[in-house]
Amino acid sequence: MQLDQFVGREAEVRTIISNVEAGHSTLIMGEEGVGKTALLEIIHLILEEKAVVFTERVAPFGSFLKDLFIGLWDKNLVPEQSEDLISDLKAWSKLCSNNDAKARYLTELMAELKGIVLIIDDAGGLTLTSRPHLEAFLDTCTVIAAVHPTALKKNGSKRFWKRFDELRLERLSKAEAKELLELKIERYGIRADEPEIYQRKVLELAQGSPFELERLVKYHSSESLVRTSELGGYSQSFVERDEKGIALAPLLLVFSAAGIALRYIARAQGDLDLYVIGGISIAFFIVAGPLLRKTLKPRSQ
Repeated sequence: MQLDQFVGREAEVRTIISNVEAGHSTLIMGEEGVGKTALLEIIHLILEEKAVVFTERVAPFGSFLKDLFIGLWDKNLVPEQSEDLISDLKAWSKLCSNNDAKARYLTELMAELKGIVLIIDDAGGLTLTSRPHLEAFLDTCTVIAAVHPTALKKNGSKRFWKRFDELRLERLSKAEAKELLELKIERYGIRADEPEIYQRKVLELAQGSPFELERLVKYHSSESLVRTSELGGYSQSFVERDEKGIALAPLLLVFSAAGIALRYIARAQGDLDLYVIGGISIAFFIVAGPLLRKTLKPRSQ
């Protein structure tokens, strides 16, 4: 198991394992990106010797029940199961024609088996129709579920959530995030030309989120993140360029107007040489404008 999975979560892991040993269900609450799924995966690996079933979400409920059946099947816990999962799924669906029947079947099965640990990665899709069955699961096995805090207020489910031991998952501290980043850099073999700038930028963007930190290290090159860290300098450069343009604009306008006036005067007097000179002067300032903008200093300097 990778060491980086435990950074900042050692206490939470101990709490959940202790709850499982005591037969208490645990509700992991946290915002998106704080590492709820990663924590559940750690627990799953630690408890792999037990009868642990991992499911992704409770909604849609039919898919959840199917995942639960498959998890029990993988542990060889389904009665009279064969070596063919597809045929056993078909037999189960034929025996239980709807979700209520399937849920009752699984509840009775887990009550007989005892010691089942059910992990739900996202319990936020709880509904009025699925809640009674989830309550029945709580009576027959130990449940470890993750949920976004806003989901706790939906569907009048407050009493249901109270049956869990609550565990709030926070963002990593600066020290924890730095330790995790160093482990991720080593894990993925990151080589940055400017390591200090790279690490500072990753920590700044991740804001203590293990998910964001993993994404930044794994999927973004160190060069792109270092360049991003210099955006402040680029912005200042753009400001100065705009200031130069503002300072140069009146000058270009005056000379362009003089060139146009010169052409009109030359046409009125029939002076071809003067007419050509006026045209050349206009063209010169159009072409020379960008070059002059680079040499002129901003007004603020």
